[in-house]
Amino acid sequence: DDPKSLDIAVKLLQHYGADTFAAMNGIEGLAFTQAYKPDLIISDLSMPGMSGWMMIKELKQDVVTQEIPVVVMSAHDMPRNIRKAEEIGCNKFLSKPLNPLSFVEDIVSVLGQPTR
Repeated sequence: DDPKSLDIAVKLLQHYGADTFAAMNGIEGLAFTQAYKPDLIISDLSMPGMSGWMMIKELKQDVVTQEIPVVVMSAHDMPRNIRKAEEIGCNKFLSKPLNPLSFVEDIVSVLGQPTR
């Protein structure tokens, strides 16, 4: 729900050679992930159509997509949301606004983690 953070994240990832796809809502994100099985998902929590919470829950229940690492990027960084994100299988919670200096390091660290 934050075009500025999305734009910065995409540009940083592309700068380091990542192929990216940006979905504007959870329904699009779910469909893309099921079809293309990306190496990593970065999701907001507040999205139209289907929340990030629901999208992540569905992906983690699907044997085809459940091992894909998920990073949440949200301004709703209250302790209960961070705990809930961990409980549903997210690998990392990044607070918005995005910190460009640590973003790529955070993503690389998640890609190096064992899958859940």
